[in-house]
Amino acid sequence: MKRRCLARLRATVRVTPVAAVCAALGAPAIAAEGDNKSITLAALNEVVVTATRTEERADSVASTITTRDARQIEHAQPVDETGLFADEPDIDVPRDRRRFGAGSINIRGIEDNRVLQMVDGVRLPDFFSGGGPSNISSATRDAPEFSFLKRVEVLRGPASSLYGSDVIGGVVAYATKDPSDLMQGRKAGGEIGLNWNGIDNGFGQTAGVAGGNDTIQGLFMVANRNAHEMKNMGSDDSNSVNRTRPNPQDVHTQAWLGKILLNASPEHKFKLTYEHREGHTDTDIQRLSTALPRVISTNGTEDLNRDRVSLDYAWKPASGMLDQLTAQVYYQESDTRTLTNQVRSNTSTGCSASTRGTSLCNVELGFAFRQE
Repeated sequence: MKRRCLARLRATVRVTPVAAVCAALGAPAIAAEGDNKSITLAALNEVVVTATRTEERADSVASTITTRDARQIEHAQPVDETGLFADEPDIDVPRDRRRFGAGSINIRGIEDNRVLQMVDGVRLPDFFSGGGPSNISSATRDAPEFSFLKRVEVLRGPASSLYGSDVIGGVVAYATKDPSDLMQGRKAGGEIGLNWNGIDNGFGQTAGVAGGNDTIQGLFMVANRNAHEMKNMGSDDSNSVNRTRPNPQDVHTQAWLGKILLNASPEHKFKLTYEHREGHTDTDIQRLSTALPRVISTNGTEDLNRDRVSLDYAWKPASGMLDQLTAQVYYQESDTRTLTNQVRSNTSTGCSASTRGTSLCNVELGFAFRQE
């Protein structure tokens, strides 16, 4: 078990030449052909944060970084990280077709805990896999609910100088929606969504509401999804090592997101966030393992829970002595529990999964992984 309860303080100082300011203010508008509408050069410049931990234009960052906004995520309708990054070069997210679904994100050949995943600046729990043919000891990093996201940034390559010595492969940064994303300039706003995906016959519902004024704003969102095993092109439906069809599976996930934003003054802003995500998976593992010849039947469940509370503070002094100072304090707790039931036939008196004998055993295997 690892304990993680951190506080971060960061300040950035910018010096902008007067000539650059004048050039920016005096930038000409560019008119699109056949259209009377005009847009400024600034509108063409996408802003990213992950590459330098401060807002920068994407075309001025040396690192390779790509982004996905809420509209792109909504159009893709991903069921997991594999679907989210399906069209991204240099990124691969393998799926465990037997039981656990999407695994660790791989960026340019580097994966597991050497690729940092964050949500709203908070590290997601570590990835853990005990390995072995029994395939029972695994804890994924559990991405946030996709319908809650307004942006995803992917930084390829090492960034240990910014994020720590473990960030060798890259960074995947998720940003959840703020009240303004639902309000869209009004005093109150909301959204309701229904989605279905044929890959796993999954049906999901999402609802969110937000409101407030210039001083205080609030948001609450909830999401629920029920799905089954992911389809493939396999034809062998037997309960054996030769099975090629997916194992029968039932999946249920639920998530909540709440935010309160307080603009105490033009210089001081606070944001309180609560995020909860839980999931339950029930799998009948009919694709047997050649490494465990005594196991003739397996089924199991996986339960995961993750809770996060974070408080963000931003100070933008009117004096201009620094660009802004931000601080974040958070607490996150995650818990993964796996229960596996095996029937072992013609096994030894010790109920070995590989040694031949005359015994028949029912074996229950438990696994738990917890982080704070």
